[in-house]
Amino acid sequence: MKVEIDFDSKGMERRLREISMQLPGNIRKALNVTALYGSNIITDRTKKGLGYRGGFAPYSSGYAKFRKKKGRQINTVDFNFSGKMLASITAKSTGNNTAMIYFVSAAESKKAAMLNIKRPWFGFNNGEQKKIRKFFYKSLTSKAVIG
Repeated sequence: MKVEIDFDSKGMERRLREISMQLPGNIRKALNVTALYGSNIITDRTKKGLGYRGGFAPYSSGYAKFRKKKGRQINTVDFNFSGKMLASITAKSTGNNTAMIYFVSAAESKKAAMLNIKRPWFGFNNGEQKKIRKFFYKSLTSKAVIG
């Protein structure tokens, strides 16, 4: 039994050239959506009272009393008092091969850095990193990005 495959090699070469010319822009687009996906992972996990190493240490008794007095919940450490810090998280592509997740507000960035010392939250565990890599690959190879 024998199977022959005939294809238009010139057409294939032309399409490969088109794709390679689009690649830098496609990488940037994929990085942008992947960085936003990563920022959503951080905020969604944080709202559940989890850092990238597991559950957060509980609020101190003094701070729990303060939060309760101000009408805030005290059962889950979710870093949400005013809502400004988590709302300040954003993401963008910074070049062809990098993207960053950062805080728009310098004050919220400083607050986040201080919180990250006692309760590590601004980062990713191995499982999350794997999900992000898969998301990037799917974003890069999707028709929406390739065009």
